[in-house]
Amino acid sequence: MDGSRQRGIVHVHLATLLFGGTALFAKWITLSADVITFWRTLFAIGTIWLLCRLRGRSLRLERRRDAWMQIGLGCILGIHWATYYAAIQSSTVAIGITALFTAPVLSVLIGAALRKVWPDWIDLSLGVVVFIGVCFLSPSMSWESEYTQGVLLGVISAVFLALRQVLHTRTRARTASGLVLLFYQLLGIGALFAFSGLSADAAALKPNWMLLLMLGSLFTALPHFLNISALRVLEAKTVLIITSLMLPYGIVLSAWLLHEIPSNRTLFGCALVMFAATVENLRAKR
Repeated sequence: MDGSRQRGIVHVHLATLLFGGTALFAKWITLSADVITFWRTLFAIGTIWLLCRLRGRSLRLERRRDAWMQIGLGCILGIHWATYYAAIQSSTVAIGITALFTAPVLSVLIGAALRKVWPDWIDLSLGVVVFIGVCFLSPSMSWESEYTQGVLLGVISAVFLALRQVLHTRTRARTASGLVLLFYQLLGIGALFAFSGLSADAAALKPNWMLLLMLGSLFTALPHFLNISALRVLEAKTVLIITSLMLPYGIVLSAWLLHEIPSNRTLFGCALVMFAATVENLRAKR
């Protein structure tokens, strides 16, 4: 294995570990999900702007239309972030991340619907596996249960993530880097949640500043940068497979730092969803 490929694999593992760690901030930060999303975005924008300046990369896109498309995608990404954090706040890190991992299968099903074609039998079978796995996540399927509400919010988050992924492949500006596109998407998130973020109580924000700064810079901008760098030397499929480790990374981190130990029922649901997501990622570039 050559040095550049080895560095790329290390970068993806580090990015995946950091992405898994973002879930912990939903428990650590004592703010609502929409406020967290705004300030996370603001610090990420500043970090990505600084990275682009240091690398001498222009933030301009060739067409104004491309900028507005990316800002629109950012609004979808922002809803995904906010519902993801709300899911974890309502339930646990394991439930939130696992529900999010329905996104690879949902992406295929949404893509097939947009193309007006019928998914093949493997994709439909994986969809059934995901559905069964999600049913096992909550200890109780009662609508009054916070765990069930967390599962539902997590699946809604996954739907928006899947929609963003499908539309991103269709609207990607031809000559722009992933980091620049992310910058414009973050602008969309910031605009969407500006009212919530700027009207938040200053006294509530004060004890959370350092955590918000860490979340936006080290746990948002940095892992995106690492993944984009790794894609220059690794196949997209390799990156997707390693990214699937975000689920066990997140569960281990939450058990270690938050003392959240998932039940056997939840772990079984996690295993089913991760299996389906990994198989779909393996088939992503078929």
